[in-house]
Amino acid sequence: MLPTWSISLMLGITALAVLKLFQVVLLARFKILAKRTKTDIDDIFIEIISSIRPGLYVFLALYIGLQPLSLAPWIDSAIVRSYSF
Repeated sequence: MLPTWSISLMLGITALAVLKLFQVVLLARFKILAKRTKTDIDDIFIEIISSIRPGLYVFLALYIGLQPLSLAPWIDSAIVRSYSF
């Protein structure tokens, strides 16, 4: 059986890849669909999604990857508070 830290690492890397895949592939498809419509709402939605900074994806992947680990409560809360706006 794999150690917990290696499962956590694989989970974090997978989460980062899936989030990046979402931004690249699905956003490209949404842009194609948005060109077919006459409204601006879908264009605004695409701009909002494409303006998400890579740091948010890294933070979400880190958060997802750390879930299998047993961390002290103060470490969990520090990680969540470190990326608050």
